[in-house]
Amino acid sequence: MTAIEREDEAQSGVRVTVDGSGTATVGTGLPVLDHLLGLLAVHGGFDIRLEIASWPLFVLSVLMATITIALFGFLLSVTAVRYRTSWALGAALEYPGWLLCGFVIPLDLLPDALRPLSWALAPTWAVEAMRAAAAGGSPWADLGLCLALGLGYAALAAYLGVRLVDSARRNATLALT
Repeated sequence: MTAIEREDEAQSGVRVTVDGSGTATVGTGLPVLDHLLGLLAVHGGFDIRLEIASWPLFVLSVLMATITIALFGFLLSVTAVRYRTSWALGAALEYPGWLLCGFVIPLDLLPDALRPLSWALAPTWAVEAMRAAAAGGSPWADLGLCLALGLGYAALAAYLGVRLVDSARRNATLALT
């Protein structure tokens, strides 16, 4: 039996069995979402068990992750807008970013040298808040760190954006030379 478990440090209660029988044990409180997850399990041929202790805090954590990912993208776009191949920079940073934030694998599986880098990324704290909310713990400290880093990204991006516009007006170009 192949199982992917996310019951690591927070005991979040999420389990997906890949070669299961197609059963879904979910209690989201939203009948449409319960039905969709059930259909996904039946037609995908795997089992899903999803138990979230505090849905409002879990949804707040997901929203915070979405917002901070957008703010980090804003920061990257402002810093890379003057480069012709800035799309390559974004593509090169996308998957390492998912790994470093703990979306794909638990942070405990990362090498020790990479953990401080993951702490500087706001979505890392949103993922930790999701785990805490799912397990019935308090996600507020993680959400506070996530919000502080996200606001830092926004402030830095706004400052750099103003500098970029001033430079473009002064030089009448976005070129680097």
